[in-house]
Amino acid sequence: MCLRHLVRPIAWVSLLCAILPVRLSSQTELASLTGTVMDPHGASIPGAQVRANRLGTGVSSTSVTNGSGLYVLTGLPPGRYQLVVRKQGFKEAVVDELVLSVQSRREQNFTLTVGSVSETVNVNASAVTINTQDGSVSTVIDRQFAENLPLNGRSFQTLINLTPGVVVAASNGWDSGQFNVNGQRAASNYWMVDGVSGNVGGSTYFGGNQMSGAIGTTSVLGGTNSLVSVDAMEEFRIQTSTFAPEFGRTPGGQISIATRSGANRFHGTLFDYLRNDAMDANIWFNGYTNTPALAKPEEKQNDFGGTISGPLWKDRTFFFFSYEGLRLRLPETNLSFVPDASFTPGGTLNSRQNALPAMQPYINVFPLPNKNSPEILCDPSTDQFCCDQSDYSFCPAQLPSGLVPSGIAEFNASFSNPATLDAYSLRIDHKLNDKISVFGRYNYSPSQSDQRGNESLNNPTSIHSIVQTATAGVTWAFSPRLADELRLNYSSTNSSSSGYLDDFGGGIPLQSVPFPSGYSLENSDFALDLFNSLGPYGWYDIGPIVGNLQRQINAVDNITVQKGTHALKFGFDYRRLSPQTKPFLYSMGVSFDNVPLFGQGMIDAVYDPVSVQSLVANTFLFRNISAFARDTWKVNPRLTFT
Repeated sequence: MCLRHLVRPIAWVSLLCAILPVRLSSQTELASLTGTVMDPHGASIPGAQVRANRLGTGVSSTSVTNGSGLYVLTGLPPGRYQLVVRKQGFKEAVVDELVLSVQSRREQNFTLTVGSVSETVNVNASAVTINTQDGSVSTVIDRQFAENLPLNGRSFQTLINLTPGVVVAASNGWDSGQFNVNGQRAASNYWMVDGVSGNVGGSTYFGGNQMSGAIGTTSVLGGTNSLVSVDAMEEFRIQTSTFAPEFGRTPGGQISIATRSGANRFHGTLFDYLRNDAMDANIWFNGYTNTPALAKPEEKQNDFGGTISGPLWKDRTFFFFSYEGLRLRLPETNLSFVPDASFTPGGTLNSRQNALPAMQPYINVFPLPNKNSPEILCDPSTDQFCCDQSDYSFCPAQLPSGLVPSGIAEFNASFSNPATLDAYSLRIDHKLNDKISVFGRYNYSPSQSDQRGNESLNNPTSIHSIVQTATAGVTWAFSPRLADELRLNYSSTNSSSSGYLDDFGGGIPLQSVPFPSGYSLENSDFALDLFNSLGPYGWYDIGPIVGNLQRQINAVDNITVQKGTHALKFGFDYRRLSPQTKPFLYSMGVSFDNVPLFGQGMIDAVYDPVSVQSLVANTFLFRNISAFARDTWKVNPRLTFT
């Protein structure tokens, strides 16, 4: 098919897509190289062959200069290249090493000297790369830089924070974007891995921005290890402003990650990073503010793993496998309020023993107070405030008369929250012929965390997440002036959370819950709250909270056409999201205004003390179709219009 016959229908399709109400699509992770080949007098040399050999693999790409002496090489994976320029009647020009970064659009010009083609002239490519092709503002972080810095948790989010215009944002269950770019929302950043969307983040709460695919994928600890570990990353680029037309699904930062591939030599690494509390003293809060001192909580961080890569078929097929495991014990100290016990100093009310037999299983769930903890005093007439009679930290300057024990005491404890992560990644690259290369990558990463810290410290929340991604890509150079890049992806993030009880601090877990027939703690939730003027000072919540499943099918295709001094690029992006939320089927919550009422099973109807609800699972479907068209016109070596 004639090139001009192909360009015309593509241009009409792109114009139609520009008129329709579609959004801009994203670009693949591949780089491009362009430039002009001239003779010593500055005249263009048409028909010169330009070949880029990727060092370490033997894979090469070839282009031929057009009538204006312009060449274009597209679909180049990030890495180190040797450039060779040949034309009969001129000496061969060679650049021994030129580095291409992820999504870079680099220019390398050549001036050939008259002579025999058997003679070689070495050209020095400057180590400092200046972007002269567009006005985008971006930062590139390569693997060597990331590996040699002491990254906490071996996750590269901290490197993103070094980019100009990036500000750290507090993460939460609804909007866990983690950073703002140029004042945009934390949920306005777009992640790409090997050219496809990485915004498949899940949440362990109801709703949130993860339903529409606006959140990047992270582990339960908030790290990107579950998407791409540091050892499986080649490099990444974050663009913060003036993007090219193929970007713009979201107005924030555009983060593109390229994963590593193998080479012609076998290579392997092993690592183990260890951190513990063997040489640490107890923290100040455990020793100074508590008598006797609380035990030093365990702190351990063990991050281990390795990589192996090499050829399956020399010069044609390569593999790269990586594994990373994390075992973490995070120390914490917490102050909570619980119903008092008979050994509470100065107490006149023993809430646990005075409770009705039917209520004792529910009140004994709470941990026992510290034996040196006094009761909290409250005003029974107004219940406007309560005071801790040990240090009066909650009391006003002038104590009113008539304060009585409230049945509440303190429970201080130190503990460690456990967390685990495993990240497996396998990538295979294959060169079919001089024009077609393919790759496939599969990533599997489960992570889990158990977190205390609720008002009842024996009521941990267990959080689970399983991230899976499968990506396939084809790069097809139809001719030196026509190339296509196709990416297909399926991703899923399965996130869930649930609460349970243990015997931490002397608490006694419930043996049964009064659910209706057909409901149990396998599919239903039970919550109990205690209130006073301090707020919700005691509560526990057991059973499943929610299970969120995000699934993505993503297809991205980009076509590059070189026509004279115009570099035309067209592309589309189809993204199908089918998130599913599966909450508890039945929920029962009971609130008590104070401990004496709690012990007698009496509720206060003023505060809406009982809530019963039944929820059902929901599945949503979002389809995003995006398109773009771009013309980069090189008017002369010093002037380019996009």
